[in-house]
Amino acid sequence: MEGLRLCEELVRSDFYVEQILYCSSTLASTRGKRLLETCRKHNITSAEIDAGSFKKISSTVNAQGIAAITRTREMDPWRFIRPAGNRTLIALWNVKDPGNLGTIIRSAAWFGIDAVLTSTECAEATNPKTARATMGALFYLPVFEGLNFSEALPALTTMGYHIRHAEVGGEICIKDASFSERNVILLGGETNPLPRHLAEWVAATVRIPRFGYGDSLNVAAAAAILMAELKMRSPRH
Repeated sequence: MEGLRLCEELVRSDFYVEQILYCSSTLASTRGKRLLETCRKHNITSAEIDAGSFKKISSTVNAQGIAAITRTREMDPWRFIRPAGNRTLIALWNVKDPGNLGTIIRSAAWFGIDAVLTSTECAEATNPKTARATMGALFYLPVFEGLNFSEALPALTTMGYHIRHAEVGGEICIKDASFSERNVILLGGETNPLPRHLAEWVAATVRIPRFGYGDSLNVAAAAAILMAELKMRSPRH
């Protein structure tokens, strides 16, 4: 993970941080020095490297001079999803753009979504562009990646989840949709329709009303609108 904001959020979270790498000639701000001091207080190992070495590991044009080595969480999605109780999940099919994925994760954390599920065709949450777009939300929200939706969607239905697929021509306006205690909002397929073998597990298709011009919304923008509406209208709110 690279960048001041991401490293700050990582250190605040309960993720395990193996090491902080920094370049003092680039990381000269008071904020950066404060973060290094916080790492020392929490006994997080840090190592200074020169500008040339940092450039080799950096994935950004204007590096901020700090990066972290961390471990991804090993979590069983079904142990998290299966237990009884109110839950709201976002399921993403074929969302290939890492910026969109990261923005959706950021919005999901804001709206108190319980978890994000991604299909095998999606971008990876650990992609540097995805991680940057989450603005640190990645460390506070479970993201279960690479699920086979041919198996996952019927399993969710069996567990009592109501799956609603968002599409431009959805049969129900989101303002008129009703929500249960266990909800899944399925997004994706901006250029390709949801395959029939997945669509059969959808309880209803929902749409966002259009008041002006345009063929569709960006998937990340649509996700934020749908999450806000769901959280305001669900029994749990």
